[in-house]
Amino acid sequence: MEINGSGKEKILSPVLIPTQGKIKKAAAGTKFSLYLTTDGQLYGWGNLVVGEQIISQDN
Repeated sequence: MEINGSGKEKILSPVLIPTQGKIKKAAAGTKFSLYLTTDGQLYGWGNLVVGEQIISQDN
């Protein structure tokens, strides 16, 4: 899928939303998104990262 018809940026895979905790806060830009869940986990998408947990309360 092309973004804004520019032909330069493409979505390579669907964005997955974490199901373990409800989303407390979200931040999204044109190339990267972050989601903080109510159980304290932070997930990131973009820049070759798809649904990767990057921070948890245990760290």
